[in-house]
Amino acid sequence: MTTKKLDWLDEREVALACEPLSPQEASAYEASKQFYQQYGRWGVWIYQRASRHLGPAILRRLPNRSEDIFASGRAAKSPVKGLKTLYLTRLLRKMRPRLMVEFGSGGSTAVAAALLAENERRYGVRGRLISFEQAPDFYDSIKNGMPERLKPYVEMRLCPVRYERIGGYRSISYETTYDFGTPDLLFIDGPAPVRSNGPPNHPIFSGDLIRMLDAGVSPSLAVTDVRWFNYKFYSDVLARTHQVSTDVYNRSVIVRPKQENTQVRS
Repeated sequence: MTTKKLDWLDEREVALACEPLSPQEASAYEASKQFYQQYGRWGVWIYQRASRHLGPAILRRLPNRSEDIFASGRAAKSPVKGLKTLYLTRLLRKMRPRLMVEFGSGGSTAVAAALLAENERRYGVRGRLISFEQAPDFYDSIKNGMPERLKPYVEMRLCPVRYERIGGYRSISYETTYDFGTPDLLFIDGPAPVRSNGPPNHPIFSGDLIRMLDAGVSPSLAVTDVRWFNYKFYSDVLARTHQVSTDVYNRSVIVRPKQENTQVRS
């Protein structure tokens, strides 16, 4: 048995990754194509093009014109993206979360921290962000590049990944416990695909939300950064307890508990 590394699959996981696509996986990937096709709609195209300017403009109105945030993104080779910034701004200003969890660190980590700091200044709501990452080098670059003024709002966790089957799907998630309470907002931007010692295109459905729910932790709202293939995955696995929808404008799958049933699945 090979030694388990943070962002590698072990021998058992590689064997699982090498299996052919299940009917559910094939169906989910096929269904995801319809969302990409909608990018060509006029209103969606205009919104996403405009976000390239609106996102940075939002950050420029924050302290120091967010120059340290842009610099940290460039240094980590994870530049701040306009569409993601615009989406996070709308979510955090509306929800004003006291706890946000991010699966997959990147340029969005400093942006979310800056928006939490803004919420504290404007509304007196002190929020914190817990961000998980699997790649040691990337983790170090994001953590070390975090502006000093934003470090009090962020807790970063370096965490290995887990590859397993959930129903008819193969999923990747962080191997962690959920010791932080119930998040108001869960942002799913990882784990990144693991290709270092497995097949190059193995299924990578995002399993963290499922594992979290099975542990008895139910976020008020979970959203993805793209990852359209998760729409059918979440719809199939969480149909009894959760509503699953999409936001093509912001390239996101949205999951929230059904009002009449807040219990996690059995």
